[in-house]
Amino acid sequence: MSKSGSPLPSLDQVDRVARASLPFRTTGCDASWSAEDGLAGLWVWHNEQSDAAKPLNLHPDGAEGWSGYFVGSPDRREPSATGGVWAHFHVTAQGAVATSCASGTEQVFYAESAQHVVVGTRAQLVALAAFGEQLVLDTAGLAAIVNAGFSTTDRTIFDGVRVLRPGWRIVATQGAGVVLEPAVSADFDGSAGQALIASVSGLPATASTIRLGLTGGRDSRLLAGLLVKAGVPVRAYTAGDEADPDVVIARRVAEVLGIEHSVTGPRGSNARGDNLEVDPRARVREAVALGEGMLGAYDRVGRIDESFKPALIPFSGSGGEILRGYYANALHGAELPDVARRVLRRRALAQEKLLTADAKQQYLADLQDWMDAVVRAPGLALSDFYLRQRTARWSGAARGSSSMGSLAWRPFFDHHVVQAVQAVPLAERTSERFFASLIDELVPELADVPFVGKRWAFEELPPSDPGERARWVQRAPLKGAHGEGPSFNWRTDLAEVRAELGSIVESAPDAFWAVVDHQAVDRYLQRVPTADRTQTVPLWNLATVAHAVASSVELGEEKFSPAPTAIHVRRSSGEAPTAPRITLSAYSRAAAKRVYLRLASARAAFSRRR
Repeated sequence: MSKSGSPLPSLDQVDRVARASLPFRTTGCDASWSAEDGLAGLWVWHNEQSDAAKPLNLHPDGAEGWSGYFVGSPDRREPSATGGVWAHFHVTAQGAVATSCASGTEQVFYAESAQHVVVGTRAQLVALAAFGEQLVLDTAGLAAIVNAGFSTTDRTIFDGVRVLRPGWRIVATQGAGVVLEPAVSADFDGSAGQALIASVSGLPATASTIRLGLTGGRDSRLLAGLLVKAGVPVRAYTAGDEADPDVVIARRVAEVLGIEHSVTGPRGSNARGDNLEVDPRARVREAVALGEGMLGAYDRVGRIDESFKPALIPFSGSGGEILRGYYANALHGAELPDVARRVLRRRALAQEKLLTADAKQQYLADLQDWMDAVVRAPGLALSDFYLRQRTARWSGAARGSSSMGSLAWRPFFDHHVVQAVQAVPLAERTSERFFASLIDELVPELADVPFVGKRWAFEELPPSDPGERARWVQRAPLKGAHGEGPSFNWRTDLAEVRAELGSIVESAPDAFWAVVDHQAVDRYLQRVPTADRTQTVPLWNLATVAHAVASSVELGEEKFSPAPTAIHVRRSSGEAPTAPRITLSAYSRAAAKRVYLRLASARAAFSRRR
């Protein structure tokens, strides 16, 4: 959209940068619309060539486009009345409106130059279209990825490019700037259970058996039960060793639901016994090309230029944290600003010691609004931070990446599900009573199947009634040698993988060392060989940022034909699978923490009275 009356870039110009930056090969713009005066336009590229329906509708007054999927038929004037996981764009000669759904996981990026307003679903393409073909990276945006593996504010790693908040819209008017505002939409008037059932009712007719990643936790089992209840054929799989707690419990869930279940090798590797083929460099490259450098490479979410498979609709439990109140559950119901601030720092500033002084100053300034928010309203702010940052930014980047190869259907991110859940009191969600009520409502046969790792938050202490206590004992959680984690994790447990990641970091260009302190990173790398899993994960974030800076965020054709980088390794003899164990003592530690929080809350209240 033009601001100053200057014409938009030509289709050839925009198409050239689209071909360079998009993570799939394209022969040109798939669909486009331009106003007669050339001051407004809408361009669409996609790799769903087997699908005759293109994401662009023409109208007498303009055009509309979208990404993601709708559950129902959207009204272009008020798309927020429609369920699904989507981003919607409506352009006329007078102006443009882009709307984000309530989860924000179909991300909408925008940039404003002196001449134009550019809005789109790929941050890098927005930057190139708005500011020209020389990318400028944002120091504070890169610092967020180093610390958290995802963006912790509305900033991106591209200078001048921001993201639209979940459930908001951006309005650009010809000859003027932009207005950011909440999307106009009536709240969903049904229950969360009804919204979840509706969220799977629109599964495409081309889908065959749904492939569901099933673990021993809460989220994926609820989805499995939801799909069974809706009559959708399900085939579940779990990655890991036969003795891993996730595998043991997932198999039991599948048996109760009567669905097929299989066990695969360690996620992200080709395994033959103890012999593995892993490719950490390819994983980092994919995270940068697909996630635009704003998604840590620890989790793989797709492959570059993967052909789109319309019949493949992978499901997972991603996003179920909304049912538990997100990061607010760390407060255990006590609205303590000091605790909330520590929770936020642990999530957003975990690696602040690795930053240069200048990068740290810029990043802390960018985070200040969140730091102030958790003091004013601890629980609400932590919940909001999770939705806007962890869900919309991390899950949004992951979903956007995986959807290059297939339609990633995510009921927990559904517009109406998020609306319905947000209407539930936060305390009911953080206690997990709300989640338990959904299990009772939708899949009561799973009510007594134990979880991996920990119990419901509200039942950490055993009940006094003997009958209820027996059921409580039956629900004792399973833990393995690494607690809730698998017995073997190649991403953290192999010295060869850590060495490969360290090599990416050490060979980074000077621009990378303007964000992270060379000496601090050297000290960190020296500790990595003896670090535990939690201390090793940040190495993936460092490698992601290093590669993003070194590769100009994967511009050009070279990303489609990389040199082979896989390595062959053997599992450590010390990582043999061990049988899971049942623990009945976890509640005592949680109870002690709860007592501490209550004492701290009482102390704060006493101080206020004085």
